[in-house]
Amino acid sequence: MKLRHTFGLFLLLLLLCALYYGLQHYRVQQNEAARVARKVFEFVPADLQELTLDRIDEDPCKAERTEDGVWRILEPNATIVPFHKMWDRVAERLSQALNEHTVLSAPKDLAPYGLDTPILTVSGKTRDGYSFTLDFGEIEPTQRSRYAQLNGGDLFLINTDTFFELNRSLVDLRHKFLVDDREAALLEMEFAWIWTGSEEKKEGQPEIGTESIVVVVKRDTVEAPWRMTAPEEAPANHAAVEALAAELQFAVGREFIDNPETLADYGLKPARARITVKDAASGRRQTLWIGAYDDSPDKKGLFVKREKEDAVVVMDPHV
Repeated sequence: MKLRHTFGLFLLLLLLCALYYGLQHYRVQQNEAARVARKVFEFVPADLQELTLDRIDEDPCKAERTEDGVWRILEPNATIVPFHKMWDRVAERLSQALNEHTVLSAPKDLAPYGLDTPILTVSGKTRDGYSFTLDFGEIEPTQRSRYAQLNGGDLFLINTDTFFELNRSLVDLRHKFLVDDREAALLEMEFAWIWTGSEEKKEGQPEIGTESIVVVVKRDTVEAPWRMTAPEEAPANHAAVEALAAELQFAVGREFIDNPETLADYGLKPARARITVKDAASGRRQTLWIGAYDDSPDKKGLFVKREKEDAVVVMDPHV
């Protein structure tokens, strides 16, 4: 075969490859355009300024995004610390929601679709002033999507995966850990028992709420050994202190009492003990008040309260 024939075939091959990849790119572009056309919303996650999740038979959970980009819970209690990653996840999935199929235009009777009493209502506002209300009803017969309605308009379908990501309870949306940053190791801990009184009153007893001697343990870095700095300078029992530090760093709240009638019901007025910690990331002091131990067979747990929060947290008794 002559060289020019070989070169001609090579050029033809290049042309066919370019045509093939061009068609593939065109299909991808067409599919992406079709997907964008089915998007329920035009905003991006960062545009969301307010977001409310209202699940049936539960109090609405509302949060706003502050100027520095973090979330702040407004309802049901402004002292609840948000789980920022979950709020960001909800915002992202909401912005990506797709209309799988339009069922009816402006339906008059919503009851057959479970939208007369929505199982979930997601509402919000963007930075440019756009407000929306997205209602979810029953799951449709194929079990792949749920009936939905945006701002009282058309009836359409949103897939169940998107609904699952949006259908978050307050437990999902709140910070459930004892410490602010669960990824940051602790560098300092203070511990003190608190006098709560006794049935037998004796002369010289401390006032109720008085702390005992404060024990302080520190380490300079995560790799350094723990040492006691108060009430005296001494090497610490590294294994015991490290075990407590790990328990506090990774502990997860099992249950939350958001509006306790009185902290005395949980052994927190006064508390039984105080633990103050400082982590390697922020260096901020975080105080935990340790309450009573619930030893009932079905609820065994320890009542704990984080400083500046109203909620009482039920922790695993192992803490």
